[in-house]
Amino acid sequence: MRISPIAPPGSLLKVAPREHATKPARRPKSTKGRDLDAKHLALVRRCPCLSCDADPAGEAAHVRMSGPDKPMPGAGAKPSDRFALPICPACHTRGARAQHRVGEARFWRGLGLDPLLICAELYAASPDIEAMRAVVFKHREGRSP
Repeated sequence: MRISPIAPPGSLLKVAPREHATKPARRPKSTKGRDLDAKHLALVRRCPCLSCDADPAGEAAHVRMSGPDKPMPGAGAKPSDRFALPICPACHTRGARAQHRVGEARFWRGLGLDPLLICAELYAASPDIEAMRAVVFKHREGRSP
């Protein structure tokens, strides 16, 4: 007694791939829960570096640290653009004491600055570049040597 129907000859063989088959399109990275603000980032890059006074800083470093009004973004996820600070390339990624080399918390603790407070003040001042620069100058005066 047979349980399954008899398959036609050749139906169980693997099918050769078609040469003109297209690859599936890559999905864009998800920005779920992340606020994007390219204009704010461009203004942050025009502010002086919070660490070494380079003017303009040229880079906007996203703050991943959590705080009362900011949860951790999660592994591999970038925080919202409102949590970005002006840092030059040397202080951000390239130098021996760069933020990416020593770690975010240690970097800001070494400067004696509260990155989340500065982010909030910069975002509140945006898009007024002069007000944003004033925020940076105010906090640079209070940093540790």
